Amino acid sequence: MRNIILILLILVGLYSCNNKDNNESNTINKSAFLPMSDGNYWVYQYYVIDSNGIEYPENYYDSVVITNDTSINGKKYFRYDFYEDYRENQKPDFSRSVYYFDSSKCLVNNFGRIVFSEDNFVDTICRVTQLNNSISGDTIGWTTFKMERMDGIVIVPAGSFSNLLNYRGTFVGNPKHCSISKKYTNQYYSKNVGLILSSFFYDQPDPNSNEKRLLRYKINK
Repeated sequence: MRNIILILLILVGLYSCNNKDNNESNTINKSAFLPMSDGNYWVYQYYVIDSNGIEYPENYYDSVVITNDTSINGKKYFRYDFYEDYRENQKPDFSRSVYYFDSSKCLVNNFGRIVFSEDNFVDTICRVTQLNNSISGDTIGWTTFKMERMDGIVIVPAGSFSNLLNYRGTFVGNPKHCSISKKYTNQYYSKNVGLILSSFFYDQPDPNSNEKRLLRYKINK
């Protein structure tokens, strides 16, 4: 992996919401923004946008695949396999697996942490501290995440998407180790599709912005 201080990954969270989905067969409160079924996959391509707004597609890709489901503590979790930062015409290397289940329109990982909410637009969903192990694990900065409703359409290679929610991050850098004072990241979800676009940044005074855009996907009904 390239040295990215923050990519909007839905891996960690400290805020909890009400868990009404104690019965894994209950689908009434499932979120349409989190299509979870064996065989679903999403492929993303990296882009750089310079200070003049000119876009440059990069020869880097990420993939996410739901490979199976399993029961953990009586709840039905889905296994997400990640293949990250590979090049075109190169066989993707497996990176990691994460388990998620949809609990009352919240995405919860196998550590019990909430990392997405369809209907909570008030509270902080997640708080993250970024550490740099090369400097004795000192803190680079802090990020808080909240959900936002989004109007309009987002266009990516996979198509045009509406009915959007944004998992927005606010990063505040530690001036002792980070040149970034404050920046924002976005993670756009489309109804019945899932994550379609992520914006992120590098830990350097770079005027460019960076995105991962949905290239193709498959959603099983």
